[in-house]
Amino acid sequence: MTRPAINGTCQKNRNILLAVPAGIIGAVCLIFTFFYYPVVWTPLVTYNRFLLMIQIPQMLLAGLFILLLSGAGVMRYILSEITGPRDSIKQGIITGVVMGIVVALFVVNTGVLYDNLPWPIIVRWFALIVAICISGTVIGAYLFFRSHMIADETASENPGKKQVPFTVTLLVICIVLTLVLPPAFAFIGTRSGFIANDCSECRIHQNVMAERLSNQSVQITYTSKVPSVPWVGPYEPPVISINGNDVSSQSVILRQGIPCRIEPAEGLSYDTESIVILNGRAVSRDNDRLTHVVVVSHNGSPAGVTLYDNML
Repeated sequence: MTRPAINGTCQKNRNILLAVPAGIIGAVCLIFTFFYYPVVWTPLVTYNRFLLMIQIPQMLLAGLFILLLSGAGVMRYILSEITGPRDSIKQGIITGVVMGIVVALFVVNTGVLYDNLPWPIIVRWFALIVAICISGTVIGAYLFFRSHMIADETASENPGKKQVPFTVTLLVICIVLTLVLPPAFAFIGTRSGFIANDCSECRIHQNVMAERLSNQSVQITYTSKVPSVPWVGPYEPPVISINGNDVSSQSVILRQGIPCRIEPAEGLSYDTESIVILNGRAVSRDNDRLTHVVVVSHNGSPAGVTLYDNML
């Protein structure tokens, strides 16, 4: 089914002019996501790389919806002037070309791609971005046109029952939900314990401070930026060594016969904040002889992550 033809070169020029701002607005929306994702996801992915399985599909879906919206958006204003599917495809192509050029220029000129790439590769990336934008906007424009054609046919058979399944409002809602819900789920999940903060990168985000209280006393303070998740399993406490000797707990100290005492006897624990005090000749500072203090975490990294290494 086609709509009645609208004659006039001015009308065609108007349609083209409407496709240009639609492409620019769509490009701006896509460029916005380049800044949105790092701000929202970096604090979360830092603690759990598996959240990329949520972030990547979100990025792809949001990009797809924005492309569809750009194609459908221009069709919303010129639908009465479109005579058939070919016209809708042409409008989608124009919108996609404009959108693709703007996005490609942004990607090429802002260092999103690696610097110093040879021109043939840059041209290929440029062409790929434009092709992807054209594909999305053409599909959006065509689906918008077809959904209204089907709705018109249905309404002609059943007056008063025109329902359009593919609308601009629906696409806007999908974009908002796609941008908001996945990071919200990840944020609530990691903070509540539903999603485990259990990975090598997470374990690196621990902090240790050590200070000498007296000639034979050293205090070690351990803090973690993220809470432990009970159902993942017990976390191993950090290992403390003094001058190459393991002094992580009182039982370890007694077994080695080191002249040192640790309080509390169980040593450091994986907690929001844990403090131990080492006392004895093993940590004494005599005649400017410094004590080598090392604290290593083995959570999430079999080889161990050195959290503190200093002379006191």
